[in-house]
Amino acid sequence: MRTGSIDRQSDERRLTDSSYSQTQRKGDIIVVEHAPTWPKQGPASYFPSIEKKYGRSIAEWQRFIADCGLEKHMAIVGYLKSEYRMGHGHANALVGWTLAGNVASS
Repeated sequence: MRTGSIDRQSDERRLTDSSYSQTQRKGDIIVVEHAPTWPKQGPASYFPSIEKKYGRSIAEWQRFIADCGLEKHMAIVGYLKSEYRMGHGHANALVGWTLAGNVASS
């Protein structure tokens, strides 16, 4: 859930959440966009690191997986590693979570 708060001393507006993905300055107001909160265990626990390191959302990675034309888990892992220089652990977590039928919100 996103909530807004204003720091009266610095006149900054911030959206509060456990993580954020981007900060933009608009005049005298700073807007912070937040990423979804992911589980602390299992494959999805890698997702904040994946989004930060590679600069794409999990929904974008899932589109790449869907559009790659491959079906086997390890073939898709190899594709992400070779085409996007993704590390094995990140690729494996993302592919496993996606092939299990999970869908990230965009």
